[in-house]
Amino acid sequence: MDFTNRPDERYEVRLSGTGGQGIITAGMIIAETCALYGAESLAQVHKTNVPLNAVMTQSYGPEARGGACKAELVFSLAEIDAPKPEKVDLLLALSQEAYDKYRHDVKEWGLIIVDSSTVKYEAASNVFAFPFTTTARDKVGFAVTANIVAVGYIAGLTFRDLATPEQFKAVIAKKVPPGTEATNYKAFDIGFGSSMDNLKDLSGLSKYMNTGVVVVPADMPVEQAVKTAVDNNTEAVFITDKGRYIGHYSFFRSIRAVARELDLEKTPVSKIMLTEIPPLTTDKLVEEALDLMEETGIRILAVVDGAGKLVGYLSYYQIQEVQQGELELDSSLDFIAAARTMITGNKWSALKTVLHNPPKMGPEGTVTEAAKKMFARRSDSIAIVNEKDEPIGIFTERDLNKRVIAKGLNPDKTVIEKVMTKRVITMSTATTIIDAYERMIAGKFHHIPVVGSTGKMKGVVTMQDIAHIINAKFYLHDSMGQEMPTTD
Repeated sequence: MDFTNRPDERYEVRLSGTGGQGIITAGMIIAETCALYGAESLAQVHKTNVPLNAVMTQSYGPEARGGACKAELVFSLAEIDAPKPEKVDLLLALSQEAYDKYRHDVKEWGLIIVDSSTVKYEAASNVFAFPFTTTARDKVGFAVTANIVAVGYIAGLTFRDLATPEQFKAVIAKKVPPGTEATNYKAFDIGFGSSMDNLKDLSGLSKYMNTGVVVVPADMPVEQAVKTAVDNNTEAVFITDKGRYIGHYSFFRSIRAVARELDLEKTPVSKIMLTEIPPLTTDKLVEEALDLMEETGIRILAVVDGAGKLVGYLSYYQIQEVQQGELELDSSLDFIAAARTMITGNKWSALKTVLHNPPKMGPEGTVTEAAKKMFARRSDSIAIVNEKDEPIGIFTERDLNKRVIAKGLNPDKTVIEKVMTKRVITMSTATTIIDAYERMIAGKFHHIPVVGSTGKMKGVVTMQDIAHIINAKFYLHDSMGQEMPTTD
């Protein structure tokens, strides 16, 4: 993911069209809803009362009705000293004149939303087209509600983390003529639902799901289950009952098994498999899957169809690789993601803002000792350091499974130096988050020891630490500087 052009601390919106289309009303609804209710969402993110400042300006052309019309909104956590935007993060164009006039005023990461009923536009990854006018006429019954359909669409794409649909409707009720509330609620719901449908087209699970599921018997010993996973070049094996998902055993579970000193040759995989997280259904968004992974620390999620039959699984790291590879899709999701970064400030700084302190040990310790340290810290890796506290290797759950368990080695007697990853790549605390992420994707590794100017280890950053900042929904979790719990 190449997101070189970073979002500003201000988020700027231009709603444009002609007089009579309700542009000003739409602007007031969005601005007032986010200003009134956005603080509640921000308080959850920042753990304090953080106001969201909002300013709206408006202008008409020479004729109030039928002439050019625009409403411009500026949102910021800081005081807004310049209320007029030059380049905007989001442009809504409900007329051809507005599209032609303002489409070049969108920032490089910006989002363009056009009314395909009235606008001839150039297709691009950052352009979302929807027939607002015809939808308002045909599905709502009144073409004049196209502005409210557009408000719902914009809310679904960019502002749904700041305010709920009910909160938007509370403000709509104050801005529309008395007696038309129900009609306008219907218009909003249609717009909101349509934006979610567009997101499903872009980020449905099918684009990321691995259908090569390896199913094993529930009584298969852990050691054999791990060998099966390694032989099939997969990260997990699954247990089913007549095709229905029961649980799965991933590489990370082996840390728990070794830390508890279980007999891997005899312990059935069902005794230690993951069962507490329900599977996803195929109608979910990858964004929702990433949310669940972030909330639970689970990096492998089963996917089932409507009948509950196992059809595939999602891997956290595979999602990152697919997103990096599908540039067109990736850029579209990035534009939506950029719409939310203004509520968490600048997250594009150096690695030192996201590194955490992993467990450490010397090279003379055993694999069992390493697993116990990893399990106690809920970490998927342990840094191996010399007497100067300089990183000389790293031992991860993949090393544990591929180099120890799959080869039948005894964890109690295997010295960590023999099975750790020795040619470890390090980065400095000044390395940017984006550079580290791209290096991880290119090198297909998931952990980076971070060192200071003297070469001593300052911490470790994982792909998960970095990716949760970059992916669309992650901006709301404010987990910077915290160790991400890992339980899968």
